[in-house]
Amino acid sequence: MAPAAYGAFIVHPPVLVALALAIQPAPVPAELKFACVLAGGVTCSFGLAALATRVRPIDRIFGAGPRPSPGPAEHGSITAGRPVDRVRRPGTGAPTADPR
Repeated sequence: MAPAAYGAFIVHPPVLVALALAIQPAPVPAELKFACVLAGGVTCSFGLAALATRVRPIDRIFGAGPRPSPGPAEHGSITAGRPVDRVRRPGTGAPTADPR
């Protein structure tokens, strides 16, 4: 849901207005109309945003463009998958990685 959050933020105003106008003539209490617009607005906003990220030019606007490449730890470096202990070099006091 997080990748579509910005897109949902962008598309939710027209979605809510359209739902509110569509449900206005219904002869039901206002509280029920509110609940329907709320549930439909969240569902439609996130759904439209998720669908829009599949369209090439729009995915960059909604933040689903190219992802940054993973760092060296994910590519199989010497410390990949293992915690790195921080130890102090004798005489310097500077921490260094100890990849046991």
